Amino acid sequence: METVRTLEKQLVEINKGLPKLPKGLTKWLADYGWLLVLIGVVLSVLSLFTVVPALLTALGILSLVGAQYGIFGYGLDLFGWLSAILSIVNLLIVIYLEAVAISPLKDKKYRGWELIFIASLVSITLGAIGSIITLALGSLLVTLVFYAIGLYFLFQVREHFAPHALKEKVVTTKPEFKAPVTEPKK
Repeated sequence: METVRTLEKQLVEINKGLPKLPKGLTKWLADYGWLLVLIGVVLSVLSLFTVVPALLTALGILSLVGAQYGIFGYGLDLFGWLSAILSIVNLLIVIYLEAVAISPLKDKKYRGWELIFIASLVSITLGAIGSIITLALGSLLVTLVFYAIGLYFLFQVREHFAPHALKEKVVTTKPEFKAPVTEPKK
């Protein structure tokens, strides 16, 4: 976790030199980001139940045909299978992290932002490994560019979630005690 915090600090420093998004946009993203994450989780789960079985079926059929006729191509060898399995694992990890982050994001807690940051790091890492395994260097470049843009937006809204930006103030003063006023008897 210390490595993640070190990387976060380095990215905060890099982000300081970049152009800032308008305050209204960053506030809106901070206020409704949890809803965007929720929509992303729902769509990811739907894709998990639709695309993954279709992918595995297609790879299985192509593997049978390839083995029977001696034809091998993309997705039929060990690296294609490894890349497909890595993509599924990536999807499962990111869905879990983002689902757990929804409630803290809604409450504008730093933990929610941090979970989205970790999900991004996991996705970048596994996506890059998958691209390298299949030698899809163009895919690797596109992955890195899109995640750089995503991290830019993520770090632009960080100030709304950072621990020092907590809106709740802890009251340290005790309320004054006032003795009840009694009226003299007549």
